[in-house]
Amino acid sequence: TRTTMGENAPAPADGAAAKVRTPAQGSIVGEALVEALDRLNEVRLSPAARQAVLQQFEAAFAEELRQLPRFWRVVLQARLRAYNLAGQERVFDVDKATVQTQPEIFRDVKLRISGTLAEGAIIKKRRKTAHDS
Repeated sequence: TRTTMGENAPAPADGAAAKVRTPAQGSIVGEALVEALDRLNEVRLSPAARQAVLQQFEAAFAEELRQLPRFWRVVLQARLRAYNLAGQERVFDVDKATVQTQPEIFRDVKLRISGTLAEGAIIKKRRKTAHDS
């Protein structure tokens, strides 16, 4: 389950108050930390202690992001399992992927790659062939 990551996110359909999370808290490790803190709340964790932990996490997360290169070159070889090309949205599910970045290589990975076409992107129409008739 993904959490709301921005203050302008739509409200839940049932009218319940959304938990607003930062991008750091919306990351996999951030979600795990928030879940652990929620469980500690049941035992007895002061709001001040919870806030202090989250602030330290936010600072460490921001510093780590500053260390990352702005653009990454990635080489991906994989087997396409499924895809969806609805409107401007593009989603590709791949498995048995080898992802090569500098200096890491990840093998036998399952990925979901999703995105939206850039404003003004041109979608080429498929050419009709003899089999299309």
